[in-house]
Amino acid sequence: MQCFVYLIVSACILSVTALESSKEHQPAARDLQQLVNNLRTDPNGLFHIGNDGILRSYDKDNNVIDYARLDSAELKSLAKRYSKDEENLIALWENADSSMIDEAQIWSPEPLKNSMSLGASAVSPNVDQQANMIAVDWVAIIIMTVLLKIQIATIVFMME
Repeated sequence: MQCFVYLIVSACILSVTALESSKEHQPAARDLQQLVNNLRTDPNGLFHIGNDGILRSYDKDNNVIDYARLDSAELKSLAKRYSKDEENLIALWENADSSMIDEAQIWSPEPLKNSMSLGASAVSPNVDQQANMIAVDWVAIIIMTVLLKIQIATIVFMME
Protein backbone atom coordinates (compact mmCIF):
# COMPACT_ATOMS: atom_id res chain seq x y z
CA MET A 1 0.00 0.00 0.00
CA GLN A 2 2.79 2.41 0.92
CA CYS A 3 4.51 1.64 -2.40
CA PHE A 4 1.23 2.33 -4.25
CA VAL A 5 0.85 5.70 -2.50
CA TYR A 6 4.48 6.52 -3.33
CA LEU A 7 3.85 5.72 -7.01
CA ILE A 8 0.74 7.93 -7.08
CA VAL A 9 2.60 10.81 -5.42
CA SER A 10 5.53 10.30 -7.80
CA ALA A 11 3.20 10.46 -10.79
CA CYS A 12 1.67 13.70 -9.52
CA ILE A 13 5.10 15.20 -8.94
CA LEU A 14 6.22 14.15 -12.40
CA SER A 15 3.19 15.94 -13.85
CA VAL A 16 4.24 19.13 -12.09
CA THR A 17 7.81 18.51 -13.25
CA ALA A 18 6.70 18.28 -16.86
CA LEU A 19 5.01 21.66 -16.57
CA GLU A 20 8.01 23.21 -14.80
CA SER A 21 10.54 21.84 -17.31
CA SER A 22 8.83 23.77 -20.09
CA LYS A 23 9.81 27.00 -18.38
CA GLU A 24 13.15 28.59 -19.18
CA HIS A 25 15.80 27.34 -16.75
CA GLN A 26 17.39 30.05 -14.68
CA PRO A 27 20.73 29.96 -12.85
CA ALA A 28 19.00 29.97 -9.45
CA ALA A 29 17.36 26.63 -10.23
CA ARG A 30 20.71 25.02 -11.04
CA ASP A 31 22.29 26.51 -7.93
CA LEU A 32 19.40 25.21 -5.86
CA GLN A 33 19.74 21.78 -7.43
CA GLN A 34 23.45 21.67 -6.54
CA LEU A 35 22.64 22.83 -3.04
CA VAL A 36 19.99 20.15 -2.60
CA ASN A 37 22.30 17.47 -4.04
CA ASN A 38 24.87 18.27 -1.35
CA LEU A 39 22.43 17.95 1.56
CA ARG A 40 21.82 14.75 3.51
CA THR A 41 18.36 13.46 2.74
CA ASP A 42 15.86 10.92 3.96
CA PRO A 43 13.84 9.21 1.21
CA ASN A 44 10.75 9.63 3.39
CA GLY A 45 11.67 13.14 4.54
CA LEU A 46 11.16 16.59 3.09
CA PHE A 47 12.81 19.96 2.49
CA HIS A 48 11.57 23.23 3.90
CA ILE A 49 12.74 26.82 3.53
CA GLY A 50 11.83 28.69 6.68
CA ASN A 51 11.04 32.35 7.25
CA ASP A 52 14.64 32.58 8.50
CA GLY A 53 16.07 31.77 5.05
CA ILE A 54 17.37 28.35 6.08
CA LEU A 55 16.78 25.40 3.75
CA ARG A 56 16.37 22.39 6.04
CA SER A 57 16.31 18.70 5.17
CA TYR A 58 14.01 16.75 7.49
CA ASP A 59 13.82 13.02 8.09
CA LYS A 60 10.53 11.11 8.23
CA ASP A 61 10.15 12.02 11.92
CA ASN A 62 10.54 15.77 11.18
CA ASN A 63 14.04 15.96 12.67
CA VAL A 64 16.48 18.30 10.91
CA ILE A 65 19.26 16.20 9.37
CA ASP A 66 21.02 18.87 7.28
CA TYR A 67 20.68 22.49 6.25
CA ALA A 68 21.92 25.27 3.98
CA ARG A 69 21.89 29.01 4.58
CA LEU A 70 20.31 30.93 1.70
CA ASP A 71 21.20 34.57 1.18
CA SER A 72 18.70 37.25 0.15
CA ALA A 73 19.74 37.10 -3.51
CA GLU A 74 19.13 33.33 -3.61
CA LEU A 75 15.77 33.72 -1.90
CA LYS A 76 14.67 36.51 -4.29
CA SER A 77 15.88 34.58 -7.31
CA LEU A 78 14.02 31.51 -6.12
CA ALA A 79 10.86 33.55 -5.54
CA LYS A 80 11.04 35.05 -9.04
CA ARG A 81 11.34 31.60 -10.58
CA TYR A 82 7.90 30.75 -9.19
CA SER A 83 5.99 33.80 -10.38
CA LYS A 84 2.62 32.64 -9.01
CA ASP A 85 3.92 33.05 -5.47
CA GLU A 86 6.61 35.66 -6.12
CA GLU A 87 5.03 38.48 -4.09
CA ASN A 88 4.19 36.20 -1.16
CA LEU A 89 7.66 34.65 -1.10
CA ILE A 90 9.47 37.98 -1.38
CA ALA A 91 7.34 39.38 1.46
CA LEU A 92 7.93 36.24 3.52
CA TRP A 93 11.72 36.33 3.09
CA GLU A 94 12.06 40.13 3.01
CA ASN A 95 13.86 40.36 6.36
CA ALA A 96 15.42 36.88 6.34
CA ASP A 97 19.12 36.86 7.20
CA SER A 98 20.23 33.26 7.54
CA SER A 99 23.71 34.35 8.62
CA MET A 100 22.21 35.60 11.90
CA ILE A 101 20.60 32.26 12.79
CA ASP A 102 22.54 30.31 15.41
CA GLU A 103 23.17 26.57 15.23
CA ALA A 104 20.71 25.76 18.02
CA GLN A 105 17.86 27.43 16.12
CA ILE A 106 18.88 25.74 12.88
CA TRP A 107 18.82 22.24 14.38
CA SER A 108 15.75 22.87 16.56
CA PRO A 109 13.38 25.14 14.62
CA GLU A 110 9.73 25.62 15.46
CA PRO A 111 7.84 22.43 14.57
CA LEU A 112 6.46 22.20 11.05
CA LYS A 113 2.72 22.63 10.97
CA ASN A 114 0.56 20.55 8.69
CA SER A 115 -2.70 22.48 8.35
CA MET A 116 -4.48 19.30 7.17
CA SER A 117 -3.82 17.62 10.52
CA LEU A 118 -5.21 20.40 12.70
CA GLY A 119 -8.41 19.58 14.55
CA ALA A 120 -11.61 21.52 14.01
CA SER A 121 -11.11 23.28 17.34
CA ALA A 122 -7.72 24.66 16.29
CA VAL A 123 -7.56 28.40 15.76
CA SER A 124 -7.35 29.22 12.06
CA PRO A 125 -4.36 31.31 10.98
CA ASN A 126 -5.08 34.68 9.39
CA VAL A 127 -4.97 35.13 5.61
CA ASP A 128 -1.35 36.37 5.57
CA GLN A 129 -0.19 33.37 7.59
CA GLN A 130 -2.10 31.02 5.29
CA ALA A 131 -0.50 32.62 2.22
CA ASN A 132 2.94 32.28 3.79
CA MET A 133 2.36 28.60 4.64
CA ILE A 134 1.14 27.88 1.11
CA ALA A 135 4.11 29.70 -0.45
CA VAL A 136 6.67 27.85 1.65
CA ASP A 137 4.94 24.50 1.07
CA TRP A 138 4.96 25.15 -2.69
CA VAL A 139 8.73 25.71 -2.60
CA ALA A 140 9.15 22.46 -0.65
CA ILE A 141 7.17 20.62 -3.35
CA ILE A 142 9.37 22.07 -6.09
CA ILE A 143 12.51 21.05 -4.22
CA MET A 144 11.16 17.52 -3.76
CA THR A 145 10.36 17.44 -7.49
CA VAL A 146 13.97 18.30 -8.33
CA LEU A 147 15.16 15.51 -6.04
CA LEU A 148 12.78 13.03 -7.63
CA LYS A 149 14.09 13.97 -11.08
CA ILE A 150 17.62 13.30 -9.90
CA GLN A 151 16.65 9.96 -8.37
CA ILE A 152 14.84 8.86 -11.55
CA ALA A 153 17.79 9.90 -13.73
CA THR A 154 20.12 7.93 -11.46
CA ILE A 155 17.92 4.83 -11.64
CA VAL A 156 17.65 5.06 -15.44
CA PHE A 157 21.41 5.52 -15.71
CA MET A 158 22.05 2.49 -13.47
CA MET A 159 19.67 0.33 -15.52
CA GLU A 160 21.50 1.08 -18.79
